[in-house]
Amino acid sequence: MRYHDCLTDDEQRAAGVASPAPFALADRVRFNEIDALGHANNAAYTVWYETARVRYLRHHGLTSFGPDEPRLVIFRAEIDYLAELFAEQDYVITCRCVGFRTSSFTLENELWAGGRLCSRFRGIMVAMYPDGSGKMPLPDSFLKVFEGIDGAARAT
Repeated sequence: MRYHDCLTDDEQRAAGVASPAPFALADRVRFNEIDALGHANNAAYTVWYETARVRYLRHHGLTSFGPDEPRLVIFRAEIDYLAELFAEQDYVITCRCVGFRTSSFTLENELWAGGRLCSRFRGIMVAMYPDGSGKMPLPDSFLKVFEGIDGAARAT
């Protein structure tokens, strides 16, 4: 499996992802991510989802997280834990925008391993002015990716 690069639809299917997403990354559970119960600690998932989110945003050229760019902050995050993951187990995380408003967007991730959906993440991100003074409208470049690549729609 190819790690840390955007996977093709065929690579996603070969890894057991039921419905390939416009963006997906593969990785492997590390020993330090295992807890006393012998499975991946729930805190590890937050790091995995953050990694996918950052790579998604950079892959699409939406931000390099520079000081003059919008500050993208998490307003809300939900994780569903559906199946355990274990040390050295390969997994794929998909990422896509499923909706947006004037200054916010909703990302959904799925984590697949061995042909099973093991976890889901849903997060609402808010664009803030670079100085943190308040919410700012999403740049057109974001909307082009959200609508044109991910198939997301403006929420009403």
